Amino acid sequence: MSRMLLERIYQAGIARVLQVSEDTVQRYVNSQAAAVKKQVEVTPKEKKRLSVQMDELWSFVDSKGNQQWVWLALDAQTREIVGVHIGDRSAVSAQALWNSMPPVYRQSAVIYTDHWSAYDSVLPSIRHRSVDSR
Repeated sequence: MSRMLLERIYQAGIARVLQVSEDTVQRYVNSQAAAVKKQVEVTPKEKKRLSVQMDELWSFVDSKGNQQWVWLALDAQTREIVGVHIGDRSAVSAQALWNSMPPVYRQSAVIYTDHWSAYDSVLPSIRHRSVDSR
């Protein structure tokens, strides 16, 4: 089933070929997703002044009524993704993005964001900088 999913075959098509229910395929996908680490792995960094850029972008699944926000944190120097979360556009999702970052970034980095209020409620004010995008 994994190889079929990697080939981007629709779940309904996989169910037909394997003669199983779509629910069985979905349960398999969910079990595989549960096994994925929720924190990104990044190149080891020294505890020094680091800069991170955070932003979120909107997409949808199935219909525009099912909005999903992709939250990203990038190391400003290396452009490496150091945090990621998919969810709504709330402070809970901003917290999940913060939690997804390795400890060295949470302890040392200056975080640059837009003026979205969710960031203000989560990020340490001493290291958070809201900037205008240009």
